[in-house]
Amino acid sequence: MENIIYSPSGNVSIRINEDKMSAWMYIHKSDRVIDEKEILNLIDDSGICHGFEEALDWMAENGYNKEFEKPFPVAICKTSASNETISHHFDPLKTYNPNKEWQFKDVQTWTFIEAGTVLASVSFNLFNDGASVYNIFGEIATNLPGSLMLSDYLGQNVCLDSDNKQIVAAVAGYPYVDENNKINIAENLVYKGDVKLTKVPLTLSVSLTIEGTVNKAHLSVLKDLNVSGNVISAELYSEGNIEIKGDIIDCQTTGVIAMGNLACNSISNSLVLCKGNLAY
Repeated sequence: MENIIYSPSGNVSIRINEDKMSAWMYIHKSDRVIDEKEILNLIDDSGICHGFEEALDWMAENGYNKEFEKPFPVAICKTSASNETISHHFDPLKTYNPNKEWQFKDVQTWTFIEAGTVLASVSFNLFNDGASVYNIFGEIATNLPGSLMLSDYLGQNVCLDSDNKQIVAAVAGYPYVDENNKINIAENLVYKGDVKLTKVPLTLSVSLTIEGTVNKAHLSVLKDLNVSGNVISAELYSEGNIEIKGDIIDCQTTGVIAMGNLACNSISNSLVLCKGNLAY
């Protein structure tokens, strides 16, 4: 429903469209004198603060003349179905991809984020076709045609901030975009293959699953560590649990240390420490 506002004299009125994207002024026939101050005061009282130039441009483009009892635009905010896009706050090309093979050296190039970090938001292409994301009161328009549904982009370990039109990380980890364009957070990296001699210690802030053996490598993770094969002459540390499907062999220097539980098939000639339960 339109909202109609009258000046104290009743000589001038403004009709605000229901979508708040335009306002139209009427100059009513009257014996009373109409001055500019009355018009400006009415506009000021209405709270309209955007779209004045657009209204003048519209009148010029359409050859529109002001006449008594004929509505003319005082403010117009144009919308467009194509003025919204999703803007990633990380580089999707430089991050973990669970569907691609990766090496430990790649981790240094990936973006790591903390829980609560904004991963994506709606961006507005204000210069696309002269469209505006604001209504005539300077508010973000809530009924833009073709508006993006951010919920369509929600993957694992992320949540939606509807008020700010943002996708936010629910956990710490590595953000990535999957094949369905959904945004996810990987809190467990999966490495497919054997991990062999590492020149420098490798530290990860997430859980790690190794589908292979670990041989003469130095690995440290801040969460859980899982190895499907044997661990040989290696140094492993985990702030969480360690589960090794195979054997721990010749890990003598620093050994295998878990701040949580530790489970393996067998232990041979190795130093093993854990704060939780030890099972082998």
